[in-house]
Amino acid sequence: DVVRGEVMGLRQDRTTTTAATLLTEGLDPHQRGAIHAVCTDMHRPYLNAVTQVLPQADVVFDKFHVLQHASAALDEVRRDEFFRAGPVMRAHGRGKRWLLLRRWKTVRGSKRRELQTLFAANRRLFKAYLLREQLDRLWTYRTPMGVGNFLIGWVNALRWQRLPEMERLGAFLVRHLDGIAAYCSHPDSLT
Repeated sequence: DVVRGEVMGLRQDRTTTTAATLLTEGLDPHQRGAIHAVCTDMHRPYLNAVTQVLPQADVVFDKFHVLQHASAALDEVRRDEFFRAGPVMRAHGRGKRWLLLRRWKTVRGSKRRELQTLFAANRRLFKAYLLREQLDRLWTYRTPMGVGNFLIGWVNALRWQRLPEMERLGAFLVRHLDGIAAYCSHPDSLT
């Protein structure tokens, strides 16, 4: 509950039925009718429940969850490269998972040099890291068309990179473009 700043309720599982029950039991019909936007992750049962119980509400995907999917794709690239590239990658890449998942602007000093050494040893990992960092620009656009144009351009930039993990991420984000772009209409739902 954003107004009161408290959790409405917790449930054991993540099914459509459970989420729909939480929304119907936790909110009376007047409250449900007053909801204009729902900020959620991209879990299909949640989306189904919101569509079923709050059909008038826009679904908004927040920056955290979008970048969480991008970090998961980057981690897949890291894992594949660690086993594919052999001893050179293993020498530079061992123990760098959490460092790779950090944003460039938060990496300082010797850790930044470690990342640069890793990127010099593996170009595919460097490209995947840059692509993940570029997704942060989605939230600088103020119109749904701007968000859509950026995302389509980002996906088109993947064409020659030969990074299937990032291509899957791009397809996933395009399927959820409406929810990503909806933040332009409801920026306060992301706070």
